[in-house]
Amino acid sequence: MSGIIILNGLLFGLGLAVDVFIMALTDGLDYPDIKRAKLLMLAMLFSAFNIIMPMLGWLCMHTISVYVPYFDEALSWIAFGVMTALGAKMIVDGVRKRPPKSERRSINVGAIILQCFVTSVDSLAVGFVIANYTVAESVVCAIVISAVTFLVFCLGFIAGRRCGLRYARIAYVIGGIAFIGIGAEILITSFL
Repeated sequence: MSGIIILNGLLFGLGLAVDVFIMALTDGLDYPDIKRAKLLMLAMLFSAFNIIMPMLGWLCMHTISVYVPYFDEALSWIAFGVMTALGAKMIVDGVRKRPPKSERRSINVGAIILQCFVTSVDSLAVGFVIANYTVAESVVCAIVISAVTFLVFCLGFIAGRRCGLRYARIAYVIGGIAFIGIGAEILITSFL
């Protein structure tokens, strides 16, 4: 297994974790007195969604590529387009939008699961991008994405307690640049 899989997993994880970071910042502001065990449980839940969604996307795309001839040839262009579009959207959001406002809300399981789902939808698209990976490579990539999500959630929550949302915009721009870089790498390596 190549180191590029782990590197891509790290870059995907960083790009995908921007939404999780923003959510964690907000949660850190709203719930500054949350216990460590609950913080870790929340981080694990966000991580679980970010391991399941890329694998679902991979499974969908892998199945399609088996039944549609020449799909593999178009996959790198599709991946490049998806990653560039997501990256550009994140950059535009980071430049144009004001950081989200924190509002008081009670923590409940339904709300947390919804947060996890909403912040992991982009991970499904990553599954489309990694459809040419083997099962083992896809699992490794998803595990790396999940680990990054866990760390970023914890860091975001702690940062939310301390500094609030003032760095949210730059996080979107950095995540967008990472996505565009990954898309370019996928396209370039498809020609090598």
